[in-house]
Amino acid sequence: GAGTATSTGVTVPGRGYYVWTESLAAGADAAGVPWKAFQGDFGVATETSLSHGAIVGSTQTSRQTANGGMALSDTINIEKAFTGFKGTVTATLYGPLKPVTGTTCEAMGTEAWTKALEAGEVAPHGEAVVIEVEGTEDGNVTVTTPEVETGGYGCYSWGEVLTNDVTGEDDDTTIPGEEDENTLIVEPEMITQSSKMVALPGAKVYDTIQVSGIHDEEATMEATFWGV
Repeated sequence: GAGTATSTGVTVPGRGYYVWTESLAAGADAAGVPWKAFQGDFGVATETSLSHGAIVGSTQTSRQTANGGMALSDTINIEKAFTGFKGTVTATLYGPLKPVTGTTCEAMGTEAWTKALEAGEVAPHGEAVVIEVEGTEDGNVTVTTPEVETGGYGCYSWGEVLTNDVTGEDDDTTIPGEEDENTLIVEPEMITQSSKMVALPGAKVYDTIQVSGIHDEEATMEATFWGV
């Protein structure tokens, strides 16, 4: 007769190819009808599974220009994390690192950040944040870190480590310096102009103040008129 059986589940211990084989010992049914021993072929395509690590796909910092003290978060898109995957993402904000041009972090790529880290010119800013990750049917997972407050002027950038909690291995690692992970902290600047360079006693004098470099913040400006 015919029948279908499903094996018990086996936990995959790590990355690589895995293949099933089957064997059946010779025997006979209740009516005494014998059957022959069977040994399945090794390496059948339909019996082969590939185990690979999840990967960090695209990442995006919450702001690419900000003022000192403003908080940043990191959105991380994880790929190939299928149902059954359990892991963690450890995200670290690094900085500040002095930009090459002074007005942008575009030239501060992964190579520049790697050299700066190796030379001790830059370090993690604040504590790393850890987020739990569970796999999905299509393997795509998106997480956003809690916000981390920035400090003084310079470039900041995120780096991530994706760890598989089952194997204990780091499936993927990114280093700071990716364009979408860089943030430039700028210092506000002022241009001021008195309404009169020469004034008679009793005349009113005003001050015009042009401020740049303030991003989505409210600031209080105090103007003081000094004289004899």
